[in-house]
Amino acid sequence: MPPTIAITQQYRERHNMTYELDCAGQRLIVRVFFPATDAPAAWRVEARTDDTPQAVVVAAVASTREVALGDVSTAWDAASLPGGGPSFDWAAVTRAMQAVRAI
Repeated sequence: MPPTIAITQQYRERHNMTYELDCAGQRLIVRVFFPATDAPAAWRVEARTDDTPQAVVVAAVASTREVALGDVSTAWDAASLPGGGPSFDWAAVTRAMQAVRAI
């Protein structure tokens, strides 16, 4: 069975790594922001539907990237998103991110 989640692009920006995922036909962008060098390790992870002003955006900060992504998934599922918003298989998103050592 082919994976329902696939990373279609990944690229490094100045302050983060960005991963674009195809989630069974829905686009999800996950950004993992690097901790500030002068601060304790605090990873910020942001998930968004796209880069438009109307995008659905959820973010979390935690001591590890994996915990931050878990917090994002919990917040996404609990959020009252416009029009119900897209839902994602967060376990599959996590596996895809682990496969490329993003978390």
